[in-house]
Amino acid sequence: FAAAAKTWTTPWHINFNQLRYPDIPARPIWDARKVPLARFLEENYPIFRAELEAIVNAPDVADGYEALRRADVSVESLSTPGGWDAIRIVRYGHWNENFCLFAPRTCELLKTRKEIAECPYVNTNYYKLWPGAHLKPHFGNAPRLTAHLAVIAPEPLRSGLTVGPSQSLWIEGKS
Repeated sequence: FAAAAKTWTTPWHINFNQLRYPDIPARPIWDARKVPLARFLEENYPIFRAELEAIVNAPDVADGYEALRRADVSVESLSTPGGWDAIRIVRYGHWNENFCLFAPRTCELLKTRKEIAECPYVNTNYYKLWPGAHLKPHFGNAPRLTAHLAVIAPEPLRSGLTVGPSQSLWIEGKS
């Protein structure tokens, strides 16, 4: 701990992955081409998008996304209500069967990835960010590498992700 802590000069540098994986460089944002899970997400983007659009535009409910979100009481949020909503796909090894009924191909694909299917601490979600909303700065559990995929970005290049001092804008189909 002491050796890794010497490199932490600001809160942005705190990265407990250095303790578990001292020989792997820490980066706030990785090149998706170098992360197999990110490449997988991008390759399967058309399927993820088609199933998510079917949920959002479900003809038998006013808002399919909101209906699925409200049906799952296990979701945590790092935002104030109306800012950032989530639909859980899998959390700590427990799959959201309701979600999988509406997005079967998405679940089938995600279950092929050992990073998701075999990790007891995994959280895989769809997030909906409302206009003008912000996610509170936070530190996640470690060790971990987080992969994000912009599935539907109504205002491309106007919203994004900040990790430490690095920023990345949401581009549909890109991790």
